[in-house]
Parts: sequence; C-alpha cells; structure tokens
Amino acid sequence: MIKHFFATLFAVGLAGSAACVTNDSLPVYRNEIGLNLAPVIAVTVGGSPGFENRFAFVYKRALDRSRAFRLMPSLSLYSRDMADMNDYDVVVMTDSSETRKYRKWNNDPKLQVNMGVEYRWGKRKVKWFAGADLFYSYRTYGYDEYFQSYKWDTVNGSYQFTAVLNDSSGAYPHYSFHRSSSVHAAGLSPFIGLSIPLSAHFALAANFAYNISFGFGKSTEQENGGWLREYNFTSFDVESTGAISDVSLIYRF
Repeated sequence: MIKHFFATLFAVGLAGSAACVTNDSLPVYRNEIGLNLAPVIAVTVGGSPGFENRFAFVYKRALDRSRAFRLMPSLSLYSRDMADMNDYDVVVMTDSSETRKYRKWNNDPKLQVNMGVEYRWGKRKVKWFAGADLFYSYRTYGYDEYFQSYKWDTVNGSYQFTAVLNDSSGAYPHYSFHRSSSVHAAGLSPFIGLSIPLSAHFALAANFAYNISFGFGKSTEQENGGWLREYNFTSFDVESTGAISDVSLIYRF
C-alpha cells in the first residue's frame, strides 16, 4: 500500500512538471539539487558531531510558481558506542571492591527516503516553503549489559577499574546480555523552511521538520553467549529533526 502511494505521488510530480513546460509563469529555475551541510557546519564552527548526524540529498522540481515536487534520500550516522559510564548498578560489594553492571547502546546508520510536495511563498528573493513528505526508513541497533570489576585505591581515594568479567571458560570477555533489533518504518513528515539566494544559481535553504512514524520491528536476544528469544514488535514515534539538522546548499537550474 505504501509502495503504491509513493508510486502515485511520484507519477503526479512528473506529470505536473511535464505540464509546466509550456507555462510561461514558471520561475526561471525549474530544478533544484542540494546537499545538507549541517554536520559540516557544526564541526567548522567549533562544535562536535552530535548523537545523530544526518546527511541528505534533495531534488526539487517546480510544478508552478508556488509548488514543487521533492525527493530526499538521507543517511543518519549515530555515535556507535553510547556507553554511559555513570549508568550502572552495583551488584556485588565488599570492603575493597565492587562489581558493576553497565549498559551500552549501539546504533547503526539509518536510511530514510522522503517524497512530497512543498508550497512556496514570500518576496522575490527570500522564499518560505512548507508542506509534508511521506517517508520510509530502516535502521538497526543493539543493546548490551556487561559486568566490570573495580578495586578501592587508597592513594586516589576512589574505585579503579580492574577487568571486564569473563565468561565461564575465561577465554574472552563478552556481554552477559545482548539484544539486536531492526525496524522498518513509514510515516508523515510535515516541514517548514526558508530559502535565501547566494548568487544567480546558488541558494541556502534551512528547514525544520517532524517525523511521525509507525514501525514494524524484530528483536533477537542472547544471554551469556547463547540464544534466548526472538520476537516482533510495533512502534509509534514523533520526533523532531532538530532546529539546525537540515541546512542545505542548493543549486538551481
């Protein structure tokens, strides 16, 4: 059903753009391509890569002066090792040592494809645009729990790390619990943005969006290196792409 909806929307966009060829009221530039520079800008101004770094390519085709068809594939790269060293439980304690259980999240890249229509208005040079995209996304991620031992250091006055606890054979440290998950999601992404020209053919565009999605996922769990269980799940999410997650350099032709 989702596949047919995307195919219909794409056909409407192409038909509308073809019909516009003879329309003299069209803007000079009917096509736009762009790249999201937000992650690069963040690092350039002295920041550091965030938890989610979204790289996107966008293609827009003007249907008339106030509407454009848009297609935007994107790839989100996450901080792969999100282990919070303050997020632990003390499971064994003596006068001189502790055994702690830690948690770690692993996030693989997320692929997303948006397709929709935007509406434009504003002055001749500075343009506002708003609309909504349909989108499909796919991502995988993992969750682990593991144990570490610490000994009290009288010199430093604190517990110091000694080892990651091994399995029963003592051959190699491993996680006592592991969950791997994959999610297919589809939904609606309303957006609003602003486009400012830099030259005759280049412009800078920024937009803010929300992703409203419903997903179908599958998880596999292992405990002490052995298979534990496998199950399916559903999810509903409403998430913001962030105020500066999409700042694109646009080429118009």
